[in-house]
Amino acid sequence: MTINEILSADMPTMRRWIGQGWRWWVDQMASMIPMGARLSGHRGPIIERSAAHEGGWRVAGSDQPALMLSGRRRARVLMALTPDDLLCRTIEAPALGRGELRAMLEMDIDRIGPLTADQVCFDHEIVARPDQRLTLRIAMTHRARLTGWIGELAALDIAPTRVALREADGGLHFDFLPQLDRGAGAASGAWRWWLAVAMLFALNLGAMVWRDRAAVDAMRATMEEQAPAGRTALLIRQRLLTEQQRRAQLIAARANTDPLRVMAAVSAALPRGAWVQRFELKGRSLRLVGFAPADVDILEALGQSPVLRQVADNGGDSAPPADAGQLAAFDVVASVGASR
Repeated sequence: MTINEILSADMPTMRRWIGQGWRWWVDQMASMIPMGARLSGHRGPIIERSAAHEGGWRVAGSDQPALMLSGRRRARVLMALTPDDLLCRTIEAPALGRGELRAMLEMDIDRIGPLTADQVCFDHEIVARPDQRLTLRIAMTHRARLTGWIGELAALDIAPTRVALREADGGLHFDFLPQLDRGAGAASGAWRWWLAVAMLFALNLGAMVWRDRAAVDAMRATMEEQAPAGRTALLIRQRLLTEQQRRAQLIAARANTDPLRVMAAVSAALPRGAWVQRFELKGRSLRLVGFAPADVDILEALGQSPVLRQVADNGGDSAPPADAGQLAAFDVVASVGASR
């Protein structure tokens, strides 16, 4: 965290930082107080198991059954466990705050004791602090057995506020009830969390479906609004395409049947010494009447033109008379096409 981050932080971020700092300070202060000192402030009755008393529980240090406690005294009851009810271990741990230490022990509890994390209920206390280390005393018991004992007290209308180890000298250590409440709360509330997740998933899915349907309806409405304009645009486009095709055909037909173009092609195809007396062009049909040297094949010469197609003799009945021995009259027909 830098100075710029602190100066640019908003109020929610500042409140979160202050809350985290306060919780850290409280954990540090609480970790310095021995567990015995914390439990020594208990002012209510202490009850312990006793098979010889009615209900199986009695008030510690007396023969009074726990069942005989008055309603006012039942409000602050400490349930005492004996050393035989617990398994204790002493380990070394790094110097951490109470919250971090609890999280570390929850992850490693199955290696410290014979029970898994979901089977055990444990608590710890700091015995010593040598050289930036902590010496911890860990006490653990079976969660199901502890839950059964609390169930027995519930049948007697007794709800303990603490569950601690009572040594032979009367000293109180540990407090197992907070972890037991956390585990029970997590187990009992798991179905609520799953129900909330399912409801949120259903709401999310419903919102997505509703949003998609709304988008489709909006698109349909937009298409219906623009349908007349779209049909008009399509009609105009079709007319434009038709007009373009018609004009292209006219341009192509004009290019193929242009008299000047055909005359230029005929002039280029006629052999030297030949000339045309009559030029008739009707659409794509062309008729040529004229004279050519007697030794020239006029049909072959005109057939070499890239514009003329199907060049043929027209019969010669209407061919003009030719000069003796020099020119021969021709009368040919052909069709005009695009250049090859």
